Amino acid sequence: MPGARMVLAVIATGVLSGLGGMALALALHAIQHVAYGYGQAGWVMVAQFYAGCPCRMQKPM
Repeated sequence: MPGARMVLAVIATGVLSGLGGMALALALHAIQHVAYGYGQAGWVMVAQFYAGCPCRMQKPM
């Protein structure tokens, strides 16, 4: 049946395209970590900085 073969080809193309896109996104993410040197410690430092920031302190009403 030529119709079933076409459906399988479309599904396979979609799955392989999705996997390829995911692999490229993971590779880009890894390159960003190496190039810009950010990681979990960077987020902790930012959170600690903003935790003590006077701009975040609320005045009592």
